[in-house]
Amino acid sequence: MKLKYAIIATIIFNLVLISIFLCRQYKEYHNRKHDYIRIIEASKAKIIKEIENTNFYSDTDPQIDKSAKNVLVFHFSMQACQPCLEGIREIIKSEFPDYAKNKNIIFFSNDIENRLRKNFLGKQITTSLKKEKIPLSKYTTPLLFTIDSNNTVQNIFIPDKDDTESLRNYLKKIKNNYFSKM
Repeated sequence: MKLKYAIIATIIFNLVLISIFLCRQYKEYHNRKHDYIRIIEASKAKIIKEIENTNFYSDTDPQIDKSAKNVLVFHFSMQACQPCLEGIREIIKSEFPDYAKNKNIIFFSNDIENRLRKNFLGKQITTSLKKEKIPLSKYTTPLLFTIDSNNTVQNIFIPDKDDTESLRNYLKKIKNNYFSKM
């Protein structure tokens, strides 16, 4: 009988230890996740601070229509993951069904291969033959922004593949504020 109580006490003790261990692991996981999110947000803020309110193109850049007002730019690097780029394109396509022919929506990449420039992600890719005015080429992170009538980068958005709803909301806001007036 004493052996039975000893076994029950040992089982209860082990369950308590396992519970404490799992609670600590759960807390550590959330701390790491919180730190990771903070690092990502700081990186996004750095990118935004560096390129916001800068000029997008030079006056002599032949590939960019300088008469267009309020242009939406999807900037990407070929180093970004292809499924991520395709996912962003699909969301752009759902909000702007005419994105492929809309001259006020630019897909921009300076490291795309020549053979892909005519049709990549369903659209002709704009590249700059001149040195970029903003330091986009050092970032492999896809990002979206608008160019206003003064050639100034505004409304920078860095999409998160795990939060497609925020990208949809961003595109809806851009569509309502800039494209509904056209």
